[in-house]
Formats: sequence, C-alpha cells, structure tokens
Amino acid sequence: MASRSVVWALAACVVFVEIGTAFGSQGAAPRTPQRVSARWAITELGRLRSGSEVRAFNSTGAVVGDVTPANSVAGKPFGAFAWRHGRSTLLSTRPYSVAVAINERGQIVGNTDDTRGPALWESASAKKPVRLLGLIATPEAINVHGQIAGERPDAAGNWHAVIWENATTLIDLGTLGGTFSEAFGINDLQQVVGTSSNGRGYNQAFLGQSGQMSNLIPPSPGGVSAVDSSGGIVLDRRFDPAAINHDGQVAGACVGKKLAADGNYVTHPCVWQAGKLLDLGTLTGDAVGAATGINDQDQVVGWVAAAANSTRRAFVWQNGIFTALPILPGGASVNEALAISDSGLILGVNESKNLSRVAVVQWTRKST
Repeated sequence: MASRSVVWALAACVVFVEIGTAFGSQGAAPRTPQRVSARWAITELGRLRSGSEVRAFNSTGAVVGDVTPANSVAGKPFGAFAWRHGRSTLLSTRPYSVAVAINERGQIVGNTDDTRGPALWESASAKKPVRLLGLIATPEAINVHGQIAGERPDAAGNWHAVIWENATTLIDLGTLGGTFSEAFGINDLQQVVGTSSNGRGYNQAFLGQSGQMSNLIPPSPGGVSAVDSSGGIVLDRRFDPAAINHDGQVAGACVGKKLAADGNYVTHPCVWQAGKLLDLGTLTGDAVGAATGINDQDQVVGWVAAAANSTRRAFVWQNGIFTALPILPGGASVNEALAISDSGLILGVNESKNLSRVAVVQWTRKST
C-alpha cells in the first residue's frame, strides 16, 4: 500500500535517542523524539498455519505469502496462499510457488513453481492464474491499475527491473550502467523503485518512470549523504528502497558504513523525497531497522531491533515523532509493521517468542 498532522498522546515521558553515531556522522550526535503511545491499539485478526511467511497486505486486511506444509517433503517446501478474515486459500500446490504482492482490487502476483514462472491471480478465488510474459521472471509489486514491477533476465542472462503493463506487454527499465537491476515497489503513477548496479559494480537506488531509470541519489564524495530527522548528516553505504507512495516519497533502509555487534551493517529506517534522504533513527536500545511502508499522509511504518537477528519492534513515524507500537499479550519475537493505508490503518505480523503463534495483526489509533 502506499502513506498529515496528528497529535500523538504520550503514554510515558518523551525520551530521546542518539542516532547517526553508528552511521559515522561527524560532530555532535543528533537526537530524535520518540514515544510509546497508549493511543494505539493492537488487534489480532487471526492466525496463520505454522510455517507461513507473510509477504504483503492490502488495506482490507487481505494477506498473501507462502506456507511450508507440515507434511512437505524435502525440496518441495512452498505453497502460495491468500488469507482474509480467518479464511486461507491455497493459490497453488506446486513446489516453490509463492504470492508476493496484492493490490487494493485483490489482484495477486507471484510465481507458480520452481521454474519462476510469473503469474497473476485476478482474485484469491481465481481457479487458474494468468501467466505473465517471460518464462523466467520474478514479480515483486502490483499497483491498483494492475501494473506489475519485478525483474527478468535479458538475452544475455542479466536480470533487469521490468514493468508488466499487462500480461503480455513488458518494459525493460535497464540499469544504471551495470549489468543488474531489481524492482521492489510501484505506485499508482507507474513510478518504480529498486536497486541497480552501476558502471563500477556498486548497487544504487533508482527511480523508474516513463520507461526510464534514474539514480535516486547521485553519488557524492565519501558516500551517500543522508539528513537525519534532527538535521544531522549521516554517511551511508547505500539506500535500499522498499515502497513508494503516490507523491513519490520512498521508504526503505539506509545501510551504514559501520558494523553492528552481530557483524551485520547497521541499518536505519529512511525516507527519500525530492533528492534528499531522511534518516528516521531508531528506538532507544535499538541499532538496526527498516521502513517497510509509507502512505499518502507521510506516515511511515517498519521495524527496529537491537541487532539484525534480535527481537523486532514495530513502529510508526510521522512529523519527526517515532512511536513504538504495542504487542499482543505474551510477548513477541517479531512484532513487525509491514503496511499502512491512507486512513492510517497499520497491518503487520506478531510472532510469539516460542513461535507457537503467527498472528496477523492491525494497529489503529484509539478515539480520544
């Protein structure tokens, strides 16, 4: 899904966290205000089968992904599914099939089997999917018009970001001078975001529109320059985009130059707009995170954690305020916000610490 001023209620005192030092910023460490808000309520919409992996939501609460059945045999672990209001539909029983995205009309895209055959299901009840042009390809996102972003190999075998305007019309977006590109998101104006290798072999974020690809953030000496939410400067290795809203704002993750304690590069949730990159920071005690969704009201959602493999905490960000979202009773090893509608409805997943519960959840603002 794609994401103005909201007065957030304060459940505890406003606290501040230093951001930017882990990214190698210079001078005094900038700070960003954050809150754990009692104004947000979490509701469990239902539970998925054990072995399910959620890939995408739409604003009606429909979920798509893949599931590994308990009786699966080695080498045949996946099955594409759609889920809504407690009812699950298996879209394909072929091995390695997966549903990766769903739009507001309920159209679903994914792959039908391990041959990476791209497919479009017109709805969760569709008897058969529509095969997309390209015997080998990977759809990644679909907008409300049914236009699909993804990637497929060219004649030389190099994977390029592409757009399917329909099942039989495909546009190759090319690269930023390298051999490889991939798409992660598409909005209703057919703007596509993703990453591409450049002439030096480094990956860079791109914006694709009108069949052309441009560098989202032109390279600068010392790395990409990102401005955090308090105005400080952070030097990054790269920006990994994840979603784009109707205004062309892009949510994703800034990947820092320094390593976290677990050996992975430090990442922060970031938003790109009009050539500038804003580092949203993290919650107190957390070092890594990513933005996963943004709506047309400039609200951003995602997750943060102490380390890449640590317990994940869901957040919503707006107007410089970072708010932690509540979890279900019993705790969670994963509490991740994945999408936000233009009305502010947040959808995500909540997994219990012992993984006995994989729940689809929604967060809503409480009425005052």
